[in-house]
Amino acid sequence: IEKDVWKEKLWFLLPMLAFTYIALRFGNPFLAPMEFSVIALLSAKAIGVFLQLFFWPQTLTAFHLERTLPSLSNPQFLGYSVFMASLCGFLLFTFVTKRLKAFVFGAVWALAFLVPTFQTVLKAGLLIVLSEKYFYLPMIGMLFILIQTFIFLQKRAAKASLIIVPVVLLAILAFGARSAVYAGQWRDGPTLYKAVLAHDPQNSIAKGSLAFDLHKGRQTEEAIRLYKETIAEDPGNAVNHLNLIGIY
Repeated sequence: IEKDVWKEKLWFLLPMLAFTYIALRFGNPFLAPMEFSVIALLSAKAIGVFLQLFFWPQTLTAFHLERTLPSLSNPQFLGYSVFMASLCGFLLFTFVTKRLKAFVFGAVWALAFLVPTFQTVLKAGLLIVLSEKYFYLPMIGMLFILIQTFIFLQKRAAKASLIIVPVVLLAILAFGARSAVYAGQWRDGPTLYKAVLAHDPQNSIAKGSLAFDLHKGRQTEEAIRLYKETIAEDPGNAVNHLNLIGIY
């Protein structure tokens, strides 16, 4: 990595500023305000979930809901918070000491593009940890880190390439094939919502959205059944009540 890595790539961070402004200025007006502590805890978990899914995408679902109240007394949120604090401390240390510049740049890129999504944690009365549609730009930073790590290892140990290259190619083929299969779940709304419900049967956002699409497709009886089902599971979600009233 050259010494002017930040100067060279600073221009790539400009889109992040635009996305952050758009998210904060023109965010969904139906999103309810949340306490900073709740947003901070959910954001810490979101980063942990993002990293987990980036390296092992086996629990993919369009909406990652949180059904427990975020609190440091919850071991899960405490663990994510400690991890986040440690990561920030490590990034600050490496930035000040001018070490691991590629890692710092990639991590800052990933975090910067995740930040605008943190205000969407409450929607339709439900807490949302993370939505996969926000993964793509942050993943560029993670891929940058992996590529630079590969280059570093190749320079330090030329023989290691005999092992690293086949492993990387196999990983690309495996994850590429999985991506191709998984992409089919996003081809239209009903398919996506059914895939979410297969993973999380009580996901009221997916169930209500599926009912809405079914009603538009003139499958009214099935839509009514789903609305009644999700209202029974989540009676505080006003959107589903209003949509059911609209059908009647």
